[in-house]
Formats: sequence, structure tokens, C-alpha cells
Amino acid sequence: MCQRIRLVLQPRRLLPLVLATAAAMAGVPVTAQDSFNCRDFDSQAEAQAEYERTAPDDPSRLDADDDTVACEDYFELTAEEEAAVIAARDTNPTPPRPRLRFQRQP
Repeated sequence: MCQRIRLVLQPRRLLPLVLATAAAMAGVPVTAQDSFNCRDFDSQAEAQAEYERTAPDDPSRLDADDDTVACEDYFELTAEEEAAVIAARDTNPTPPRPRLRFQRQP
């Protein structure tokens, strides 16, 4: 029995298993910890604030139709309310996020 365990646990026998496991997991996507749905917010304004915090990436897809207004269908915004959100954004634009040092400059 001891001989069998020793054969199984030899490093040269474990390496292919470890490499195969690592290769299989390399394709597994990592989900964001702060992923939200529209129902997670009490108001469209809260959803909009989260959208603007992560813009332009929008990892939670709060702006499903890419019109820069978050969760307008869920909160049933009228056309006037949606226009007001866009106007408020245009008068107070979100500053661009700083580039990370290791990114190439265009």
C-alpha cells in the first residue's frame, strides 16, 4: 500500500496533472465581484452613478442599449426623464480615468 501511494505522489507524475488543471482553468472567466443588476438599485440615479463610476467599461451592462443611460427600461423612464439624465451628464461629464503606467499611449 505504501509503495502505491509513493508512486502516485511522485513529483514527476504530478506535474502533468498540475499543468493540465492549470491549462483547463486558464479559459475560465473570472467574474467581477461588484456585478450589479438594475434591481440592485433603489433608483435610476443610483444605477446611473454606478454606471458612470465604471464608464466606459460598464462591466455590469447597466446600459444595455449603449445610450449612456443606465436602467431606463427597468425604472420606466419617460423620454423627458431620459433626456434630463443625458443633459445632466453632458453638463457634468465624468472625467476620464487615468491610464495605468504599463499601458501603451496611442
